[in-house]
Amino acid sequence: MKTGVKPEEIALLESQIAAVKRKVDYLNLKKERFTLTAPFSGKLIPSFSPDTLLHLANWTDAVIHIPINPADAKDLKKMEYVNLSFPDFDVVCKVKVLQVSNEIALVDNRQVLFVTLLAPSCSQELLPGMVLKCSIELKTVSLGNYLYKMAGR
Repeated sequence: MKTGVKPEEIALLESQIAAVKRKVDYLNLKKERFTLTAPFSGKLIPSFSPDTLLHLANWTDAVIHIPINPADAKDLKKMEYVNLSFPDFDVVCKVKVLQVSNEIALVDNRQVLFVTLLAPSCSQELLPGMVLKCSIELKTVSLGNYLYKMAGR
């Protein structure tokens, strides 16, 4: 007389294990085929557009567009890096000046130029699409030069 599991039950369990393994292999293959791999690391953020499935935000660098007084454009074009401060966050970042536009735009009924900045050190504090109060620290100017610059406008 034998005790324990019958050979038929062992064969059934082994076939069920093999079927589960095949299903896992199939699901892994399917996952690889339906996985999108971006060329950069980032974070998925929700999209509220009906024609967009998702947004992948690049968290390594933040690109910032800031309106500036046209009188400051000449000084800003000479600078490679500036300090950018956010009073709401109490954060100051050293950012790279990428471009100062040449086209005058109207913001709050004032003539402005837009400067594009690259802020790798501020990327953790900023989210894509945020509108924030900020300021750029330019070099110190004497009162005479400031009045001369303002009179030349």
